[in-house]
Amino acid sequence: PSSCEVDSIFNYEPMVDFLPGQSYDTTIPLDIGEGTTSGICLLPMMAGGYREVRKSFATFALPGSQYTSFSTKIGLQHFSPGSAPFLNETPAIFEVRLDGNTVYRSGPVDSTMPPQEIVIPLGTARELSLYVCDVREPDPVTKFVYPVFAEPRIFITEAES
Repeated sequence: PSSCEVDSIFNYEPMVDFLPGQSYDTTIPLDIGEGTTSGICLLPMMAGGYREVRKSFATFALPGSQYTSFSTKIGLQHFSPGSAPFLNETPAIFEVRLDGNTVYRSGPVDSTMPPQEIVIPLGTARELSLYVCDVREPDPVTKFVYPVFAEPRIFITEAES
C-alpha cells in the first residue's frame, strides 16, 4: 500500500494471506468461513484508552487508466478451536473508498455472518482504500476484531488486438 494504519500487534502493517500466530514463528491462514483464502487482514487500533474510532486502512495507487473494477469478499476471520486467545469481540464496518470518497459501506459484520461479495466500478479513480472500523463509537475499552478483505482483485481493460 502507498499508506496504511494498522495496529502494532500486526507490526503496523496489513497482513497478507495470514495472521501472526501465538508465537513469533507460527502463522494462521486467513479464513472467513469458506476455508483458507488469500486476502488482506486489517487490525484496527487496539491500544488501551484509545479515544478515537478504532480503525484501520490500506490505500493503493491506481496509476494509469486501464483499471475497470475491484472485487472482494468481506468477513471476519474464523478461528479454529484451540487457536484462543484469538476471537472477534465486536462487529466491524467495512468500507471501500475511491479517491477519498466512500463508495461502499457495509452494515455491522460479525463472526456469525457468511462472507459478502462486493464489486466496485473504478471509473477514473486514482486511489483505492480498504477501510475498516469497530462498530462502537470511540471507546477506551479494547475489543479485538480481525476483519478480512478476501480474494481482492482488480480488473483491467482487455488490450485491443
